[in-house]
Amino acid sequence: MSVQPSRGRKVPGNEKKTLRIFYIGIGVVALAGIALLIAFAVNGDNDTSQASTSATPNTNTPGESTGSAVALPSDQNNVDLGRNEQGFYYRGSIDAPVTVIEYSDFECPACANFVTSSLYRELVDNYVNTGKVHFIFHDFPLPYHQATPLALQASRCAGEQGKFWEMHDLLFQRQAEWSRGNTAERLMNYAAQIELDGEAFQSCFSSGKYAPYVDAAHQAASAANIPATPTFVVNGQQVNASQLLPAIDAALAGQ
Repeated sequence: MSVQPSRGRKVPGNEKKTLRIFYIGIGVVALAGIALLIAFAVNGDNDTSQASTSATPNTNTPGESTGSAVALPSDQNNVDLGRNEQGFYYRGSIDAPVTVIEYSDFECPACANFVTSSLYRELVDNYVNTGKVHFIFHDFPLPYHQATPLALQASRCAGEQGKFWEMHDLLFQRQAEWSRGNTAERLMNYAAQIELDGEAFQSCFSSGKYAPYVDAAHQAASAANIPATPTFVVNGQQVNASQLLPAIDAALAGQ
């Protein structure tokens, strides 16, 4: 595979004499800050200290009552779209032999790298659109990503109009814009770009109706022992992005 998305990020730990101590303290703080930035750049997003090699995902979202699953109109490739009983959006046949769950955060740089890579395009075109994979997007909003809650709520409001995936793709493509300021205004602009009903979107977005979902989705992912974003679960087996397609192929071969 030519494109290798970056790994997820780990989460985080007398006058002359007085002046000398002060400057030493500044130096220590500066070095610690540089070390922390390097750690973030190298490792990506990670919400726990240790990774698990396998997991059975728990997608029950505490605090959210979604009722039954909701099927949406198929996309232009006649691929099934919808929202499952736990409230997470999916694409691909529910009868596909392989189910892939992606745990992701809209503000996670490694997650954006994945969605904008050829790996994601190959997953959608060659596995999801061909009926081999049922793909579920499971939000894992990390607490230190301050713009994520608004982005998550915008995606759900877009989902009410059947355009979750359009907003999903745009949020990752434009991550460098909305994550750095004027977030609400930019999200409203994105709604217009994907041709949502602006009044309905604004009403949904400003209501904050999906705000409780932010913490609930985080708790659900944590309960499933998900160590980082993005993390993938392929038929119950936890893998990272570089292992994703080989794991799917192995699951298909063993069906």
